[in-house]
Amino acid sequence: MHSKIIQPLIHGKGVYENKGSSGLLIRYLQHEAKEKGVALTFFSGEGDGISPSEVRRQIDENIKGLQRQESKFISLVLSPGKEELRHIDNDPEKLKEFTRLAMQQYAENFRLKGGKRVCGEDLLWFATLHQERTYKGREEEVRLGLHESGDLKAGYHMHVHVVVSKRDRAQQLTLSPFGNRERFDMGAWQRDNQWCFNSMFHYYPLDKAPACKVPGVQEVKRYRARITARVETINLYLDKAHKLKPERVLEVAEKRQWDRTFFFNLNRLEQKLKKEQYVRDPLHLLEHNRDRKPEQLRVDQSLATSLKQLAATGRGMGFTESLNLYEFTPRRRKRNTMSLK
Repeated sequence: MHSKIIQPLIHGKGVYENKGSSGLLIRYLQHEAKEKGVALTFFSGEGDGISPSEVRRQIDENIKGLQRQESKFISLVLSPGKEELRHIDNDPEKLKEFTRLAMQQYAENFRLKGGKRVCGEDLLWFATLHQERTYKGREEEVRLGLHESGDLKAGYHMHVHVVVSKRDRAQQLTLSPFGNRERFDMGAWQRDNQWCFNSMFHYYPLDKAPACKVPGVQEVKRYRARITARVETINLYLDKAHKLKPERVLEVAEKRQWDRTFFFNLNRLEQKLKKEQYVRDPLHLLEHNRDRKPEQLRVDQSLATSLKQLAATGRGMGFTESLNLYEFTPRRRKRNTMSLK
């Protein structure tokens, strides 16, 4: 899984220029859809089917507090490898699901002054899928004459282009991944994305099996703050009887040695609640990777079975008359039954 943050001066100042309107980038992202004769749509954390004009409007209007020469938005690319795409059957919906998680990770990777945390809902972002890649003039295959610039590459090449506003939705925070590593660690975000992809889709090639790693003191401290903030958000969707206790969730995380599957479950729980999907036992899901099963009704507690047991007991005590279920029917029920005849 290759996660890239576009820098306009390096990756294409014309197309990815981000100090003005996002219109040029939006038009560029439509090229594949136009070639196929279909309309381009975007998706976000809230849903699918968002038009390019709506994306441009929201991104361009979310700039309060930024200077004229400042960048207004950030471009990201999430690009799984061919084996990863083959593993998920090149399924667009699965890659959308992963993108939403990757953007949650992007938000949580920011470390602000005063310990303030950012969550996925604070971001204003939109993404679109591209299915194809073409050869560029600088690539070896083109220089050797095996392909011409612009030729389509064979195989799976689905990837995601993301446009995220530099300001949060409330237009109170500036969220730039460039500059101070203490504020945003791009390497950590990239590693988180790889781990999340592996956990979400159970993708563990033999040469990339996850190693058992014990986090250091500072890393545990960061994990605890991150989990506490997520629990606070999750509790907004739960009624009083089911609200999670942060200390209990932290115990589960520590018991699981802060593994990536725990963080995946934490995100899965939040997404289920946002979609108003019923969760019987949130803590059980975090601890055991699944929700608690509904209790099954015990057949031996039914009225008919109880009467059979009673009849057997009576025979054992010397009673010769059999117990008739009809005789034990309440009188009101019996009269109703007779009236129907």
